[in-house]
Amino acid sequence: MLQNQLFICIFGSVLGAAFIAIGVPMLIDTIRFVRTAVRVKARVVGYEQIEGPKPGGPGTFEYQHPKVEFEDQQGNQHCFTLSSGLERQGYAVGSTLSLLFDPGNPCDVRIKSLAGLWQFPLMFTLGGLMGFGMAIGVWFQS
Repeated sequence: MLQNQLFICIFGSVLGAAFIAIGVPMLIDTIRFVRTAVRVKARVVGYEQIEGPKPGGPGTFEYQHPKVEFEDQQGNQHCFTLSSGLERQGYAVGSTLSLLFDPGNPCDVRIKSLAGLWQFPLMFTLGGLMGFGMAIGVWFQS
């Protein structure tokens, strides 16, 4: 086996293992969350600007994180700033969102959407499988 092929096999395996080590726990956590979470309608009451890394370059950027209000099953009001933010305000103030929240921990709130729930767990898990697939493909090609 050539040195380059060996390097690709090792690199793909290490990268695949790292991504799977991150992705699988995220996937398990999301599955557990979805199974126990309660769906509520929330109203966007404003935005909080949170500084974060600038996409694609050095420096920082102000991200717009929606502040939402919702009522749980016991009638308690909750106001919460979502952890997912955008460069611009993605939802109009006063609009409603479908959220999932953990009744045992009302601070664990997530937007009920494919991207909001599954984007990162699937991205890391599938990325890890692709790393392993690349390593196996190069191994058997030699």
